[in-house]
Amino acid sequence: MGFGEGREVLRQLLQDHLDLRAAREEAELTDRHASGSVRGRNRLEHGHIRQLATVVGSVRVRRCALRAPGRRNIYPADAVLSLPAGRHSHGLRRLAVLDVVQSSYDTTKSAIDLGHGEFTIDWHTDDAAGDNEPTEAR
Repeated sequence: MGFGEGREVLRQLLQDHLDLRAAREEAELTDRHASGSVRGRNRLEHGHIRQLATVVGSVRVRRCALRAPGRRNIYPADAVLSLPAGRHSHGLRRLAVLDVVQSSYDTTKSAIDLGHGEFTIDWHTDDAAGDNEPTEAR
């Protein structure tokens, strides 16, 4: 098994783990929501998905949203998994920082692209407050 195949096996294991956690989260929150609001939110939505770039490749994180009119969604899975606000995992961010302090930005980007897939950061405004968050452009 080559380097790329091994990395794909690890990525698939992570994806399967996240999928199993999502199924368990849905069941638990559905039971808790049936007995009343959860954390001040009166609506529960299943199937919210976000992409996460990790050191083993990109995965999809499926999670539930706790919602209430006029309030931001709460994603319990994000807190449980300690997911970052942006798309890139803590491990991938750490790898980039460690590499960039030893070499140039272009060298670091090339190394990450080679080992983890090509990522480009586009800055855009997502909300009325004007906070900028990175997103992946492919």
